[in-house]
Amino acid sequence: MHELLVGAKPHFLKTRKTEAELLRPYKRLLADIVVSEKRLDAALSIANDLFLGLDAKGHRVTLSPPDARMRRAQFDVREVPSKNHYYYGIWSPDRITVVYVGNVPIGLTLFETTEEIETVYDHGKYVPVRDLSAAELRRYQGPHHWRTKQEGATGRFRLQAYCPHQMVAWTRQWRAVTAKELVSLVPVVVQELEAAAPFLVSQVVEAEARAEAQRRQWAEESRLRREEEERRRQAKLRQDATSDLLAAIDAWERARRIQDWFAAVVRQAQDLADEDRLQVLGRLEQARALVGGADPLELLKRWKTPRERE
Repeated sequence: MHELLVGAKPHFLKTRKTEAELLRPYKRLLADIVVSEKRLDAALSIANDLFLGLDAKGHRVTLSPPDARMRRAQFDVREVPSKNHYYYGIWSPDRITVVYVGNVPIGLTLFETTEEIETVYDHGKYVPVRDLSAAELRRYQGPHHWRTKQEGATGRFRLQAYCPHQMVAWTRQWRAVTAKELVSLVPVVVQELEAAAPFLVSQVVEAEARAEAQRRQWAEESRLRREEEERRRQAKLRQDATSDLLAAIDAWERARRIQDWFAAVVRQAQDLADEDRLQVLGRLEQARALVGGADPLELLKRWKTPRERE
């Protein structure tokens, strides 16, 4: 048995609640196999023959490295996909299964397909009608045993090979009605994967070149955006500094006009009678206290240049 499959069966059987009869094992560090309990032995046998066949050709089958940026290609387990049909979550491994053809990694997923099957409700679960004997069917009658359509495992397998590179959307599938039929395809699978490896190398090189060009474009756009933001920021600093300086000048000119007015009042008050002069000068002091004054040097000290505003 291939090393990836040694002791795997008990882990597949330690599963969460299944949907469409497909196992969802708690352990995530397993070979990428999606299958029902009924067909688990057949799936492990198919995977074993495939992995050993690839190994025999010098193509190592293993789990992807923990730090590798490899993604699992999507697939639809349903025989008849439907966009309007609820697509239930299926089990997925933490690390994908890959075969290295030379230095080229190719992802592998073996899965059992599903289809709509007739089921009968029985005490909180739906039992496939196809699994019931005639006597059992007669027993599942009445309002408490209604029938409906549910997704169920078909017993038929598909093998998907794919490029695990994020930017290369290459997949290849092989279908088989029986496990024996899929096992017979192992030599064909090995041959096609060997033929696909050079093509995938070129696709990865092109994808990485596109990614690098895109990164350079993003970097340039980011640089231009930062420069434009900096220009706008500097322009605002200059505008704010100019506005504050003009406001300080206006405040000083207004204060100077007020002081000139106060001085004129004092001069004219000298010609008044003593009582009137004292009254006017008293009111003048109150006016001075009310409006205050503006020291041009103090205004200039408080003013900030554009550089001081950064």
